Amino acid sequence: FFEITGIEVMTQREAMRNGLGQSREYSGLSRSMSEQLDGFSRVRISQTGPLIYWVEAPQAPGYWVKVPLIGFKENNLEFLTFYLSSIGFLSVLGGWLFARHLNRPLKALQQAAIKVSVGDFSTKVGEQGSTEVIEVTRAFNQMSRGIAELENDRRLLMAGVSHDLRTPLTRIRLATEMMADTDEFLRDGIIYDIEDMNGIIDQFIEYLRHHKREELICEDINALAAEVVHSELQHQRSITFKSNPNIGKIPLSIVAI
Repeated sequence: FFEITGIEVMTQREAMRNGLGQSREYSGLSRSMSEQLDGFSRVRISQTGPLIYWVEAPQAPGYWVKVPLIGFKENNLEFLTFYLSSIGFLSVLGGWLFARHLNRPLKALQQAAIKVSVGDFSTKVGEQGSTEVIEVTRAFNQMSRGIAELENDRRLLMAGVSHDLRTPLTRIRLATEMMADTDEFLRDGIIYDIEDMNGIIDQFIEYLRHHKREELICEDINALAAEVVHSELQHQRSITFKSNPNIGKIPLSIVAI
């Protein structure tokens, strides 16, 4: 056993002749060894030449056990330290990259939520990441589409109501202006109510205009005017209309029209 392992037991004098004096005692290792052997122990490590552990056990005070670490040279310890440090650094780097990969879809989801909060429903978040994140992202996209549809329906409804109310109010206003002077009190009351309702309609339109800007579409204004004239001719009105080919198409709000 001693020949195979190289372990030797020496007296204090023999150990001094074989390099004990060139070794250094490590208090931390000595305390750990004392706890393991249930008594006062000393551990020293050679500082020159091959790496050798010297251990003085409490069961045999004055005798030193020489334990050579043949597989580890001093330069090997430096490489081992570098190797372990590299493993630690790569582990931290890998953990940081993995955490960043997990947080990336959450960051995209956060940015999309901010856009939705200001009325921008055009952003669709890509479904990536863990299963839970994908499910949350899919639910968010469905919610965003639902809110966008509700917003479009609300905008269309309010614009339609505003337009449909203003048209008969205009006709009532014209008819009121043609009333006899003897009905001036009644006429003024009707005009006041009409202006009040027009103010409410203007508030609706102003809300729509500032809440969300609608995309304009280029349309032929001549065709639009011709359509209005044709509609009024059905009521036996005499209207003269002449189109202007130089105008061309202009940007219009389809919902407002």
